[in-house]
Amino acid sequence: MKRKHLLINIIFFYTLLLHPFVWGQIITNGGLETWATGPSGYLDPVGWITNNAPGYHQVLQAPGRTGNYSAHLVSILDGSNYDGGSIDFFYSGSVKPLVLSGYWKGNFTTPVNWITIAVTVADASSTTIGSGAVYSPASTNVTSWLPFNCTINYTSSNAPATTVLVFNLLTTAAITDGYLDDLSLTYVNGIGEIQTAHLLGASLNYDFQSGNYFLNTDLFTNSSFDVNIYDVKGRKVYSKNYNLPDGHHEIPVLTQQLPRGVYLCRILGDKMDKTIKFIK
Repeated sequence: MKRKHLLINIIFFYTLLLHPFVWGQIITNGGLETWATGPSGYLDPVGWITNNAPGYHQVLQAPGRTGNYSAHLVSILDGSNYDGGSIDFFYSGSVKPLVLSGYWKGNFTTPVNWITIAVTVADASSTTIGSGAVYSPASTNVTSWLPFNCTINYTSSNAPATTVLVFNLLTTAAITDGYLDDLSLTYVNGIGEIQTAHLLGASLNYDFQSGNYFLNTDLFTNSSFDVNIYDVKGRKVYSKNYNLPDGHHEIPVLTQQLPRGVYLCRILGDKMDKTIKFIK
């Protein structure tokens, strides 16, 4: 019997003191850069749910469009049918998604074989109030990365409580496969501002005027994390803790006084664990 991939919609409620809205976990790793061994014994992108299972390796680590890695969804024979890889993400909170964007490519030459992307937003009673879907190009082998946009349409003004993102490879053939990378989400935050989170966790940009780097990060909830810098010998040369509200942040990292060389900046905290290499 063909295995079914079951998405379990688990609703979490988190109340933050002195904040008029309910928030949930941060969406991270949209660049699919961080991987770790999951319950199946295979590598999974950290923060995402996959349908990898013992003996069924359907989501693979692959070279990225940018950075080091992307997610490679493959077709495997399961009994008498083919089953495609999938990655899912869900979060709870009143962040209201508007558009999910990113890049894809793959072999979709067999009819009705493609990547499907679906976004479902529900209110506190688990009633769907918004949804969106988009499909990769059909009957073609997409060898170069193409951008996609999935717009979420709303049928109710109720406040969002949960959002589920599903990326699934539909397949009836062994040759079908697909790749995903560089995902971003445009959303309305709790105070009505429209922002875009690139879901990469964090990035470093150099400011030539000050001689320092700036850490850019998008947070979906109040978050605590450490910023540590190590030299090539593994010695910690800089450390600072932050506790910041949701939204986009540009955090100065005081590297001006460091000797010239190669360094690693590690951001570690609530649902974050990313290391960025940079040159001073």
